[in-house]
Amino acid sequence: SYTLLLDALTPLLTPLRCRQLMRLVGAPELQAAAPLIPCLAQALPDSAPLPDLPPDQARQRLQNALVALILGLACTAPHLWVLEDLQWADAETLSLLPLLRPYLAQSRTLLLLTGRSAELRANPVAWEALQALDRGGAFPRYRLDRLDTDAVADLVQRLLGSDENDDDAFILTEHLMQESAGVPLYLVETLKTWRDEGHLIPGERGTWRWRGDVATAPTPRLGATVIEHRLSQLSPALQERALLAAHRAEDHPAGLRFGQLQPLGAQGDRHPPVVLGEGQVEEWLLEAAVSYTHLRAHETSLHLVCRLLLEK
Repeated sequence: SYTLLLDALTPLLTPLRCRQLMRLVGAPELQAAAPLIPCLAQALPDSAPLPDLPPDQARQRLQNALVALILGLACTAPHLWVLEDLQWADAETLSLLPLLRPYLAQSRTLLLLTGRSAELRANPVAWEALQALDRGGAFPRYRLDRLDTDAVADLVQRLLGSDENDDDAFILTEHLMQESAGVPLYLVETLKTWRDEGHLIPGERGTWRWRGDVATAPTPRLGATVIEHRLSQLSPALQERALLAAHRAEDHPAGLRFGQLQPLGAQGDRHPPVVLGEGQVEEWLLEAAVSYTHLRAHETSLHLVCRLLLEK
């Protein structure tokens, strides 16, 4: 299905880009990729259909066409491809990465891949793709560890505009370390929750101050309660749409797409797509998080929904 790749590739294929790719890549490659990317068909002249091939050869033709598209786009302008959370990526996208690897040094194409090391190792397809990338030459890797107490203390001091001798900063650091365990995502969400609930108030010169007694700081809302807290800020109409999104995500958790929501109705009928403007993307991400309530038994889906809500 190449879901992860198509999410990144399709928005780039404007009519102008398609015409440029026609000259740079050629009609056969565009024709091979057109079943996956319908907008390419509009740029194709009337031509005979491609010959039928055995499944393995047809798959190879499609992969070669997608590689050609990526390299063709790099001829029009430098491109940075950010593919996040490879541990959840579809097998087709993963299989394409080693095929693209030999061309990167000569192309204006840069790949940035992110993933969780433990989950990548537990996913044989994802791990083999990374191993194949390494076999093609050293692929730089950067490990992002949890924050230690000193790093969290420095963040709190900068937030409050204080120093290491400030009692409030020391207490908040302890709270944050206890509840977040140094995970930056949880730490940021804790601060956001305290801000939204009125405990952290903007101060002078870009700093913040704590309202009331820091020693009585409420336990931060993590996990399910963080999501519930964020969802509570949505309007009733958006919450209703979120429920529809959750039902759709239950059957197709990897099909959540930015900018478009196509939920299933009560009778299984498909509603017209709801296209979101740029300023509404964050609301859509918030809506998707309600899947948490419906997908407790589907851990992978839960992780995906939480990522959409909390990391974007």
